Amino acid sequence: MDHKQTSLLIRKLLHVSFLVPVAAYWWTAQTFSPQAGLYVLVGFLLAAFGYEFVRLETPLSTPLSQHIKTREQWYQVDGINLLLAITILHAVFAPVVAVSASLIAILGDVVSTLGRLYGKVSIGPGTRQSWEGVVLAFSVDALILGMFFGPVWYIGMLAAVAVIIENILSFFDDNVVVPLVVGTLAEIMLLL
Repeated sequence: MDHKQTSLLIRKLLHVSFLVPVAAYWWTAQTFSPQAGLYVLVGFLLAAFGYEFVRLETPLSTPLSQHIKTREQWYQVDGINLLLAITILHAVFAPVVAVSASLIAILGDVVSTLGRLYGKVSIGPGTRQSWEGVVLAFSVDALILGMFFGPVWYIGMLAAVAVIIENILSFFDDNVVVPLVVGTLAEIMLLL
C-alpha cells in the first residue's frame, strides 16, 4: 500500500472518530439535557478550531498533519465542516434525525471510500467511485435509517439521496451537504 492509500485510510479512521462527539452528545443529552449535549459538541468544535489554529497559524508541528489532503494543507480540513454540520443537526432537528444523519455522514462516507479503494467496477468514465462503493454506502445508510426509523417507505429514498449527493458533489463539501440535506428530508418525512 502506497503513502497516498495509507493517508486516505488514516483520514477515514479519523472520520470514524467523529462517532466520539456524537456519542458524547447523546450520553450528555440523555443524562443531563439536550442543551448540555450541545455544549459538549461546541466544546469539540472549539477544540478542533484550536487544532486548526495551531496547524495553520503557528510553526508548531501537529499530529497527523502529514496525512491531510493536498488541497487542505493551507486551509481548514473538511473534518471541521463535518463537526459543524453535526452540531447544527443536533441544534435544529429531532434527536432521531440528528443522530441518523450524523451517522450517515460519518459511516456512509467511510464505506463509500473503501468501496472506491477496493472496488473494481467504475460508475463511469473519469470517476474514481465504484459501484461497490455506491452499493455499500447505500446499504449502510439504509441500515442506519432502518435502525432509527423502522421499516418505513422513505428509508430507501433517504439512503439514495445521501449516496447520490456523496457521489456528485465536487465543489461543495459533502461533509456538510449530505447530513443537512438528509436531515432536512428526514425531518419533513417525520412531519408527514
